[in-house]
Amino acid sequence: MASWVLAHPPWHSLARVRLRWDMLANAGGWMRTGRHFLNTPTLSLAVDLNEETPAMREMKAYPYPSSRPDASLFEDTDEYATVSIAREEEKPALFDIPAGSPPCTLLKHLVQAGRYEDAERVHAELKELNVEIHPHPVYHFIARKILSTPDLAPQKRLEDFVKWWSLVPDTNDLATSSKDRVPATKNLARSVGFILSEILRKDHVPDIPLIANFALLAVSKGYATQVAQDVIYVISRYAPPGFTQHFLEEFCISEWKHETKKTVHEHRRCRADTLTKFHFRAWYSGAILSHIDCGRQDSALQLLELAASRNIWVTQHTYRRFISSLAAIGRLKDARVVRDIRRRQNFVRGTDKDPFVPFARSPSGRCSIRIVVPSSGDRVELAKSARSIKHALHRRLSISAPRLAKVFLTFLASRQHSILHRLRNLAYRSGPSAISSWVLAEMIYYSKPYRNHPASFLRVFEQHFHHVGVPSEIFNPVFSSEHRFDLAKVNASAVGLHQVGPAPPIRRRLAPTREHMYLLWKAVVENAQRPATVARLYREFVDAVTSSLHVPQNVYPLPRLVPYTRPNPAPSSKPQDASVEYLKPIPLRILYDTRIFHVFIDKFLSFGFLTHATRVVLDMFRLQSVPNAVTLNKFAEGLRFKPDLAAVERRLEYWEKAATRALRWPLDVADHPVQHDSVDATEERILMFFYRATVRNLVREGRREDAVLVAARFLELFPAGPTDQKTLEQELLKPSRVEMEAGLNPDIGTAQTPPS
Repeated sequence: MASWVLAHPPWHSLARVRLRWDMLANAGGWMRTGRHFLNTPTLSLAVDLNEETPAMREMKAYPYPSSRPDASLFEDTDEYATVSIAREEEKPALFDIPAGSPPCTLLKHLVQAGRYEDAERVHAELKELNVEIHPHPVYHFIARKILSTPDLAPQKRLEDFVKWWSLVPDTNDLATSSKDRVPATKNLARSVGFILSEILRKDHVPDIPLIANFALLAVSKGYATQVAQDVIYVISRYAPPGFTQHFLEEFCISEWKHETKKTVHEHRRCRADTLTKFHFRAWYSGAILSHIDCGRQDSALQLLELAASRNIWVTQHTYRRFISSLAAIGRLKDARVVRDIRRRQNFVRGTDKDPFVPFARSPSGRCSIRIVVPSSGDRVELAKSARSIKHALHRRLSISAPRLAKVFLTFLASRQHSILHRLRNLAYRSGPSAISSWVLAEMIYYSKPYRNHPASFLRVFEQHFHHVGVPSEIFNPVFSSEHRFDLAKVNASAVGLHQVGPAPPIRRRLAPTREHMYLLWKAVVENAQRPATVARLYREFVDAVTSSLHVPQNVYPLPRLVPYTRPNPAPSSKPQDASVEYLKPIPLRILYDTRIFHVFIDKFLSFGFLTHATRVVLDMFRLQSVPNAVTLNKFAEGLRFKPDLAAVERRLEYWEKAATRALRWPLDVADHPVQHDSVDATEERILMFFYRATVRNLVREGRREDAVLVAARFLELFPAGPTDQKTLEQELLKPSRVEMEAGLNPDIGTAQTPPS
């Protein structure tokens, strides 16, 4: 062995290598020591392998050791062998699939092992080969995984979820199988609740197609009672009325097929009567009540007539609510139609009583109670106030949110945090209406006369309500920094509600009321510091109101419910029609009243943007929010005219041209027809607003003669209205600012009036 080592020296690879050490010696810029001991002559390392060197001769003469080498000098290799064997065992091996198993068995094992990417590829290959995939409860895991996948397009999310959720078996199949499938039924029921919470609580904006497809598949598998109440409420509130009607029909048909399939022939008629009298009745009643709460009386009447034509009689509470809402808006003819349907129902059923139907979601019509607001931090008054709130929550009574906000102030000033914590937990257990009132009180607490913490205000709204008809940018932290919000106030100890503790989790997101939306827009607009930001917010607001008046005609359709045993056809290469858009939730028109327009008018006038304030007034006429006396007073107070009459006339000419252009703006309101006798924005009504505001401003500034000339100009444009002349005369008789400060009234007998 030694002779072989000596015959094969380690410098064999250097035999043809010639190095010049002066190359290193010349690298003085980066190696200073080369100047001292590397300035040597060039060495040649050409080695002659046939020549025996003295070192080689010494190694040959060195004797072999007489004793055996000590093996303890080396490390034990057993641990390395053990680790290497363990790593080999960690490698995923093929599944042990018995012979004769169906081809989809591998797909089931992949999903059980959590290898979802491999399962997607195997599923695509099976569908391409038209191989039938047998249903199994394990597929609900990957369906739930898709819902929590971030940055997934809505269309892709819907297709992937339906693909896997359709492979979950029916409850009838699980009930007729072996005993080991009984736990799977409970797991699937919990999974349905989890998915329902995932799509109704975590999604800020309701995904209407996803909710509808999940509900239709769930009811076809036997989970109708678990999903019906929440799903019907959300869809009837945010989806177009035609979509809601079609969804209810598919929902009832699927439940009918599922229930009659699992019963014997002689019991099917009894089961069908039970479905019609209880389940279908509750679902149609809930949808009609939701339409009434949203202000869609026409859609509610159409759905009521459809239900009556199919012998589905709604509850007596639904009739009472519907008749009272129609009478409140003066639609007495439609109220008589509803009474006739109710009378026909009572005649068919032979009774006026209503069976118990477990469906009540509408918060309207609840009795209210006046809670006690403590005037001081006395323990007796605090206890009395806490008992009144507790009594109202236990009896499901409505609570005044402004008074509840005052209770917050008193309790926090007295450091009674534990009482507020218990009252809040009780409110969150008392239903959606109690939660909505409590959250409204918190929003009032964070708003301007009490506290001014916009970031906390937005966080409360973001965590509890749907973001439909609300600009998503306002919940972005960048938006808060753009508004120059003082974020340090949020973390300060002065914000007492943070000391109460975190709010309890909610089961479903809530639908905001008109008060919530008004406070939200008011807080965001008032805290905006840049005019460009206010203009952008106003465009978002107008788009939301406009979309609430429109109903999309071409939306993503509902799928057909085919049996899950039928294989899906191969994917078509034909691209999807670009005109079909993904259905988005529609904002409710009743959530936007004139107060939000007033907020924008005040903000634009504070910047001196009279043209933008004019646009707000024109949009109010166009979007069925007719300006009232408050609008006129706010607009008149914000006007600023130069002392000469020519400036006033130039402004009047601008308004006349703007009114003419406003009449040309297209607005198709298919589901909300314009009532021309009360809402039609004619040029005369628009100009009457601007002329009246001008007259009021001039009279208030003491320029009564100029105001008379302005009134005369309007009567020249529209000479046929005695009511308009009387209105302008009343404006001319109002006192000026100087007279109001002095406590005097103008001489009515000598006041000038415009010529008739």
